[in-house]
Amino acid sequence: MSLGNVLNVAIGLFFTYLVLSLIGTAVHEAAASLSLSRGRLLKSGLRTLLNDGATGGVAALFEKVFGHGLIQGLSKTRLPSYLPSRTFSLALFDALSDKGEGTLFSQIERGVVQLSPCYAKESLTTFLIAAGGDVDAFRTRVETWFDDSMDRLSGVYKRWAQLIHFLFGFMVAIAFNVDSMNITSVLWHSADRREVIAAQAQSFVASHAAVANGTPAPNLSDTISQLQGLPVPLGWTPELLRRSDPSAWAFSLAGWLVTGFAISLGAPFWFDLLQNLMNINVRGAGPKPVSTSSSQTS
Repeated sequence: MSLGNVLNVAIGLFFTYLVLSLIGTAVHEAAASLSLSRGRLLKSGLRTLLNDGATGGVAALFEKVFGHGLIQGLSKTRLPSYLPSRTFSLALFDALSDKGEGTLFSQIERGVVQLSPCYAKESLTTFLIAAGGDVDAFRTRVETWFDDSMDRLSGVYKRWAQLIHFLFGFMVAIAFNVDSMNITSVLWHSADRREVIAAQAQSFVASHAAVANGTPAPNLSDTISQLQGLPVPLGWTPELLRRSDPSAWAFSLAGWLVTGFAISLGAPFWFDLLQNLMNINVRGAGPKPVSTSSSQTS
């Protein structure tokens, strides 16, 4: 088999993963929106960051900041899924200021002194000393502190999302019999299917450049239609369900696990990999190279 045909097998398999990943992302985003999981994670992360050593109640620094109108106004559910660093610093400054005499910097200094001993007080005290009376310098350090904390929180969320994507992918693989081993075998032995799915993949990549940035371009119904139109073996037949050979079921299980893991890698990963494969210029074989600039203007 020529290199071009091998590339088409890989492109067909990876394009299947891309479509399934887009569906998984859409389902996960809908579930996260309904369960408010992002908002709860943000609230928990902010509570950890602003733990002021108090025993609780409305006097706690976290309660003052998270309950501030600038933050509560970001979401009708009172659990915003995203908090800009500037909004955080404004709410924090207002919560720390004792509204007394002097500059804003001195008001914040007095507010920090009144906090109970804790990591938040130590951090804020260090920022105040480093700022040397410059409230803008202090604001910059506070916002960087917040952004670093949110980056760590984002890493936790991504790892959790990847696990959810794997479980979703594995369940979808079983429910619809998306067997990576079988798909590879079918594409390997069918030139017509290879050519069709390679053409589908090239058309999709050229018209959905936004997927590379983690923004699924097509809606869920269009993506499901795309999946249904793939020339790969999907679904169950009575013959498959009646299989009695344990090795056949073990082979399918391996294929389902591979599919689940592939979906957990996410749509941007498979989009970039597909684009790289299509840009391999093999003379007389394989799909035509995809132009990134032209795809972005589509």
